[in-house]
Amino acid sequence: MSKAVASTIPIGPCRIYWNDILMGSPKGQASIRYNKESVQAGLDDSGINVISHKTKESCEVDVVLADFKIHQLRYVYDAATEFAETPAIGTLQYDESTSTIMRHDENHELAGVANVTVDTAKFITSTINVFKSDWSNTPDGYTRATDFTCDSTAGTVARIAGGDISDGDTVHIEYNSTTTVSLLGVGGELADFEANLKIVHQLDNGKMLQFYAYRAKKMGASDIAISMADAFGGIPMTFHCLGDMTEPQGKQLFKWSLEA
Repeated sequence: MSKAVASTIPIGPCRIYWNDILMGSPKGQASIRYNKESVQAGLDDSGINVISHKTKESCEVDVVLADFKIHQLRYVYDAATEFAETPAIGTLQYDESTSTIMRHDENHELAGVANVTVDTAKFITSTINVFKSDWSNTPDGYTRATDFTCDSTAGTVARIAGGDISDGDTVHIEYNSTTTVSLLGVGGELADFEANLKIVHQLDNGKMLQFYAYRAKKMGASDIAISMADAFGGIPMTFHCLGDMTEPQGKQLFKWSLEA
């Protein structure tokens, strides 16, 4: 890409807004794919094409969202409030302060027979597992009441002298516990959602470049990879843009604007 083109087309990070909600951080990526279909007509006697015209225009926008927040996943999963109407993303599926049973994993050094305190007291005793630091004794781990003891009420774990845990070993401790969380539930609502889509990029000279689609609907899959932070590439989404028939012909799918 030439410098002349690169100075006006967003090839760096961009901000992505759907329904005027900032999706993730200002480090997103976007590619805009405009397609048209044409019909051709030819002369019967020679077969040569002499005319063509467009029969369909379409626009799809692929984005990659960085640093996404869990409450914004309602948009990734398209959790609208009503079928056939598109006023808002539903709140039923998301609760910013509730509780659920979570699996916890911690590392602790067990010295002597002294107690160590885990992060969450009142854990479910029957679910606790203690593993070697290299995980070599999975899946069963050490034996409770033989190699270690625990107290759910106090939230403590201790080595038992004479067991298989050596004095001073660092171990992995896993357990289930009721935990305060932000909870998102997905599935079972036959609703669809559309809203305006803005992709905004700041040029090197400080001017703003904006792509604006009047009506954007999410389509296809959204892959969320759980991986190491340096390997995580973001959350992909694809939007299909619908025409706004209230706009004049020639301006009904999307528009670009560059700050003067």
